[in-house]
Amino acid sequence: MDNADYFQSGIKICFYGIYFICMTLLIYLISKQVNYKDIINFYIAVIAVFLPIIIKTHGFDGMLSPKIIYMYTFIAIIIFILLIKTKKIQKNKIKLEDYIIFAYFILILLSTINSISVTRSIMGKIFWYAGTLTLFSYIILFKITSVYYKFSRIHLIMLGVTSSIVSIIGISQFYGHNLIGKNINEVYSTLGQHNWVGAYTVMVLPIFIFAYVYSEKIYKYIFLIVSVITYICLLCSFTRGSWVGFIIMILLGFCLILRYQKNLIKKFATILSILLVVTIVFNVSSHNSMFNRATSIGNDANSLIIHSDKYETAGSDRIYIWKKTLGTIKYNPILGSGPDTLDLEFKKIYGYFVYDGGADGSTKGSIVTQAHNEYLHIAATLGIPALIIYIIFIIILLKKAFSKIKSNRMLIALICSVVAYLVQAFFNNSVVAFAPMYWIILGVMLKFSYDGI
Repeated sequence: MDNADYFQSGIKICFYGIYFICMTLLIYLISKQVNYKDIINFYIAVIAVFLPIIIKTHGFDGMLSPKIIYMYTFIAIIIFILLIKTKKIQKNKIKLEDYIIFAYFILILLSTINSISVTRSIMGKIFWYAGTLTLFSYIILFKITSVYYKFSRIHLIMLGVTSSIVSIIGISQFYGHNLIGKNINEVYSTLGQHNWVGAYTVMVLPIFIFAYVYSEKIYKYIFLIVSVITYICLLCSFTRGSWVGFIIMILLGFCLILRYQKNLIKKFATILSILLVVTIVFNVSSHNSMFNRATSIGNDANSLIIHSDKYETAGSDRIYIWKKTLGTIKYNPILGSGPDTLDLEFKKIYGYFVYDGGADGSTKGSIVTQAHNEYLHIAATLGIPALIIYIIFIIILLKKAFSKIKSNRMLIALICSVVAYLVQAFFNNSVVAFAPMYWIILGVMLKFSYDGI
């Protein structure tokens, strides 16, 4: 048995161990009549913290299928707790964001009924699992978190542990040592794909950066180490969309710190200086490949501006895919083709799965199932009204959070995290590897906006 086999066995033990502990705790907490809000809060943290490292190490869909089962299981537990505590359930005044997210829920439901394949839409395509049940689960996670979540430093520390595990695995893959499977020329960690590694790391990184800025004594060093490890993994992902998201997040964070907490600007500048040194060292260790990858962003932008013959290949053929996706929207502009059915719509309209050779013929035989742009994907599969509702929903949450920064400084970290996600989403898909974390962060941001920590 080699090191990879030992590591895989360890992951399986952890998987079953987490389940056993959580189920045992559920029985114990209920039997001891612990406040149901505390139980729900515990399971929200369980989903956010452990979901990224829940995998099976063999099989085509080994990264995502265990995560979807894990998410469904603990959402079902939370719903069960709420049902048995119906008489005590917390009642809240219905707010604007509740109406907006309910409208989004209804549009998903109508899109499913009108889908090109209702059965596919409900469960989602094999491997992706981005169907109606998954989308509803995200909404449920957001709502439960926005009502019941209560901050605890242990949540932050545990998130740091699991993020470090994800990052260390990704870093080891970059340098040719794969701990969880066969060596391939890609960083996928426990998430499944380098773009997803980039999305996850750029989303959690602001949380650790600002945890360092706000912490004192030993805690600031813990969060500094986690920030550095997570940042190195972000660099290792070579995901340009996430790199752009990181830069915008840093600029936003600097502006917010400068405006609301000038006394902390020195600590913020300190960690940025450390990350800059890390960037230089990493670029040298990668034989300048990081710099070359970064400069390709400018090359792609230049191709778009001058509209060269190869402009459709920009962003790893994303422009080509986006054009094809836009071409599908006009056929179902109101309700879309149905959740997780874009590949079926491609085949119906174009007679092939988009990559009949791509923009330059280099991708012949490849199958495209996603728009590689979350916003276009929503418009194509759920309809333009759903996209508009989703954007309005995010704007409302961010506006509320911005208005409450003075009363809760942690909102700066959450705003930066959400903005980083929204930027990278312009170049990426939403998958269960990291999307539940995003919706939980949205819920925490709204909770802090109303109630504080």
